[in-house]
Amino acid sequence: MVRVSILCKASHRDGLGHLKRQVHLATALRERGADISFFIRDYPPAREILTDHHFPFTVLDDYSKLSEKLPPHVDLLILDINDTDAAWIQGLKSPARKIAGFEDLGSGRAHLDLLIDCNLKPNDRSPNLAKVRTLFGWPYVLLHPEFETYHRRQKHFPEKLSSALVTLGGTDPGQLTLPVAEAIVKARPTIALTLLAGPGFTERNSLEGFAQGRPEVRLLSSISHLAEILYSHDAVFCSGGITFFETLCVGTPALVISQVDHQARQACAMEAQGAAFYLGSAESWDPDCMEKILSLEVSSRRSMSRSGKSLVDGRGLKRILEELYGMLV
Repeated sequence: MVRVSILCKASHRDGLGHLKRQVHLATALRERGADISFFIRDYPPAREILTDHHFPFTVLDDYSKLSEKLPPHVDLLILDINDTDAAWIQGLKSPARKIAGFEDLGSGRAHLDLLIDCNLKPNDRSPNLAKVRTLFGWPYVLLHPEFETYHRRQKHFPEKLSSALVTLGGTDPGQLTLPVAEAIVKARPTIALTLLAGPGFTERNSLEGFAQGRPEVRLLSSISHLAEILYSHDAVFCSGGITFFETLCVGTPALVISQVDHQARQACAMEAQGAAFYLGSAESWDPDCMEKILSLEVSSRRSMSRSGKSLVDGRGLKRILEELYGMLV
């Protein structure tokens, strides 16, 4: 049996996207017979997610203690924490046979066996990565398997944009959901609007107050089929994280407000490909842009859908699994 340990960041500031993608990967590994254990910081929404998916976990707030806490003879250690230190990675090579890292920009990246980063271009290899197997670019976006199914579905586009979803991450650290919703309703009072409050969302009461008395506004919190929700709307307002890629994969036009720097870079890159519109950062976006955005011609929305689906196909999980098992042979 392959023994896999996963150290993953999750907090109100970091959000829950890193943990959710590792749960997708861990589920696929478990289906192939692997024994899985997680290490996370003490964050209640993260504990709840792992409990719901029946994964054992250890709370570890001090990452320097990881080598002491790992079970013996770990075949694969997966790190989804960013910016690791070279000495720390080298110290983990005794308890772990192979180490894979996600989006690591620290000095430790040069000592990994596998580095996965969908935010980088395939040729973004620095000289110190000569001995590291790298999976760079949008083909390695890691999504739930259901997204590959919805990717294959043909999407209908009404002449007039009539529904929108606002989903700004599992925690929405910039508390953007309410002001975005207010701007949408001001510009288009009759639009069918869905607001998705993630498991780490702290301002649910304000959204309930906003939705009260507005039958066109629906508030969701716990959902099991996100791909269907994203697919069923005419447009999605999101940040530039995992949900952004999920939206592109199902072919729904993505309208992005970034909450951290790398999200802005990713949104601008996708906009340059005709796959999204970047509305600005949490600090700079203009609520008055909504009338223009909600009036997008159907031809523009179809074009965005085609471009997004051409760039994110939902098969990243399969590609990453193939590489991980090939590394363990």
